[in-house]
Amino acid sequence: MLPPHDRRRPCPTARRYVGIACAVWLSWAAVAGDALALDGRVDIRTTHQEGRTGDQTIESDDRRELYSLDEMRRLWGRSSLQLQYLVRRDILSGTAAGATVDSRLVVQTPSANLSWQVAGVRTNIYGRANRADQELAGTPNLRDDSLEYGLWSTARPGTLDLNLSLSRRTSWRRGVDADRENREDQGSATARWQVTPHDNLQARLSRIDLRSVTTGLRTTFRTVQATYQGDRGFAEGRGRAAWTVLHSRFDQRDRFDGQSSLQYLLPSAGGFWIDDTPSLQDPLEAQPEPVPALYDNDRTTSTVINLGDNAPRGRDYGGDYRNIYLDFGEPVAMDAAFLRVDRRLTFIAEIIQWDVYVSDDAENRDWGQPLPPDAWTARFVDLETGEQGWEFSFPATITHRRIKLVDRKLGATMDDLFVTEFEVRQAVTDDRPESRQDQNRTLLQGELDYRPHTRLRLRLDSMLDRRSSAGGGMLDRRNHGATAHWRLGVWLASAQSQWAVEESPSGLGTRANSQMVSMTRQAPGRLSARVAWSRVADDNYDARFTTESVAADATWRAAPALSFSQRVTRGWRTSESGTSDSDSWVSTSEIRSAPRPGLRFDLSRAIRWVGREAGPGFTSYNTTQIDAHWEVAPQFTIWSQYTSQERDVRDWTLRNAASWSPWQGGSVLLTLQANDYQDTRIDQLRRGGGASMDWQARPRLFLSAGIEKHYEKFQGRTSGPVSFHARGYWTF
Repeated sequence: MLPPHDRRRPCPTARRYVGIACAVWLSWAAVAGDALALDGRVDIRTTHQEGRTGDQTIESDDRRELYSLDEMRRLWGRSSLQLQYLVRRDILSGTAAGATVDSRLVVQTPSANLSWQVAGVRTNIYGRANRADQELAGTPNLRDDSLEYGLWSTARPGTLDLNLSLSRRTSWRRGVDADRENREDQGSATARWQVTPHDNLQARLSRIDLRSVTTGLRTTFRTVQATYQGDRGFAEGRGRAAWTVLHSRFDQRDRFDGQSSLQYLLPSAGGFWIDDTPSLQDPLEAQPEPVPALYDNDRTTSTVINLGDNAPRGRDYGGDYRNIYLDFGEPVAMDAAFLRVDRRLTFIAEIIQWDVYVSDDAENRDWGQPLPPDAWTARFVDLETGEQGWEFSFPATITHRRIKLVDRKLGATMDDLFVTEFEVRQAVTDDRPESRQDQNRTLLQGELDYRPHTRLRLRLDSMLDRRSSAGGGMLDRRNHGATAHWRLGVWLASAQSQWAVEESPSGLGTRANSQMVSMTRQAPGRLSARVAWSRVADDNYDARFTTESVAADATWRAAPALSFSQRVTRGWRTSESGTSDSDSWVSTSEIRSAPRPGLRFDLSRAIRWVGREAGPGFTSYNTTQIDAHWEVAPQFTIWSQYTSQERDVRDWTLRNAASWSPWQGGSVLLTLQANDYQDTRIDQLRRGGGASMDWQARPRLFLSAGIEKHYEKFQGRTSGPVSFHARGYWTF
């Protein structure tokens, strides 16, 4: 435990770190070599944002200052030493969704890296300290200190590839009811051996030890994994066989000290998808995209899931309706969840709202309605360990197989905000001094390719995946498939069949098999076409479904800059009970053209007719989208997009934008823009314009500024929001 912190005196530990850092820096400057020459940068930016959502206004001011000094010196041989000192100052204030924020954050980070390379071995020893002083209106001031040091090394002797990583991090938080101290030790070792050009072995051992000195809770994660991969050719190169054998063991040990705690739950799958109707998922839609990095127990590496404004658009502000889910294979008790992200927010956290869904559906399609607001709470937290994200709490334990988070944005946020990890935990009382979880996984995977004829290609693949845990039974997944491709002149005939079985101890498994046949015209020229038939039969624990579809599509390139595409699909699903049957047709038409250089015009139209509805939202609709992009002059561009969708009612959005750079060249770039946005779905009209300027004042000095003024009418209320930004960047 730490002694009480006295803000009138600097922390003795921190003072010692600063003294050591100064001594190292001075002795380093005395090392024979090049003259001391510091590199550095100053980066100051500020933004102001205004807006409205419903009867709530959004107004925020964000200022971020970054100062750094950096020096690198060659030592002996192929070794070098780098020292860096970084200071960051963040000021964020404003209101959003009824919440008022006024925060100040000052972060100081000195670091040192010593690296060398000799005889095929690369080694890096590093150390960094971190001090974050945080002030939040209405709450006690916080001070977070941390110290981290470690090493990583790689070596490649012959056909071996060895990697070693070790680190220790200690963090302290002061200024709350009681000081908190946490320690984290991580270590991993990987060895890869290329036995032959066609065979390689890999062994990996990793260990993470998390210890809360304050509460007495200590959690240890340990993973041991061995993998063998091989491939062989046969039949004079006309065939190839490849296989993978993997065995891993995951072990979690929680040790308590007189208090209850939250225990990590290991998922079996997870992923995400983007949907413009988050509470609905049509029965014939594709499955979500799997993201193994979402639950790999690595809290620092980013996944592909981006919550920022640069993410693909789901609705208005770029990242809306990101559906993020975990699957545990069996119903589990959930008391808390944590969605970790890769950086601190530069906007008010309440601009992103959340919905929480749970499900036991074996098909991973029926999510029903979101949990009521009183069944969970969410808040954004900055932890003393340097991590941050949204923390979800469930006052009453929920027990389900899957959990899903769906975001809803009220306004612009930041360009990129990547998810690093999604964790779910259950409450564990101090009935025993420690608790253990373990899981053994064995994976066998193989594929066989064979060309008995120059026009015929056959492929077989198989996968056996068994996960077992003490007292929890076994979760088995088996997948087998066969594929054939036969070329007939300009046509390619393809056939595919897949079998999948999932068995769980509670009987909540499923069996599925699918078949597909297609003919594709692959000749060079103006016309390409494809016809296909597919069938999927699901036999899960509570229902049996059969889904079939037939599709035909063609693309005609009438001219180098003009193409027409047409696709017609009919799909139907039948169930054993007959209560979830569906029948639909979908027609999609596209025209893509470039009538002249600098002018592009695209038109798409999708129509779906539904004869029988198989669930909420599975109704008839039509969507029309028109995109036009015209470069009127070298520095003058106009862009327009019109989207219309009709489900229960007809809604449409219209976006127009114009950009002109009258002053370009040399060290100054001036840009003027105007825009218009209308959305009948949320009853919003927004039009206005602005200007921005970039100035390279000196070779290493960059200045920029911009301002936007809009007239906005949102759900009957009018406003005139003003937004601006400014930035200065200097390197030396």
